Amino acid sequence: MNEEKKNITEKEIKRSAKMEIIYRITNEDGTIEERVAHISVPGRSDMDFSSIESVKQSFSAYEKAVIEADKKVREEIASDHMKNASKKKTSKKD
Repeated sequence: MNEEKKNITEKEIKRSAKMEIIYRITNEDGTIEERVAHISVPGRSDMDFSSIESVKQSFSAYEKAVIEADKKVREEIASDHMKNASKKKTSKKD
């Protein structure tokens, strides 16, 4: 296998597919808090299946993009949910 092919960096891996992840919290009063994450991931044509190492690199790029976006959006929705919950508790005490 060509040395150049083996040493593909994370930035050189194409991301032509889009993934959408929806995070939804349904509160006890029926209101819904929702966040949608749109993630660019390597498409099938961007992945290299010529060797085990190439497959590992392709999967790693895919997995890294998904994990980073997932973490960011989960933190955002959890933080907003907690802020909204504390506002409702404070207003009920008044």
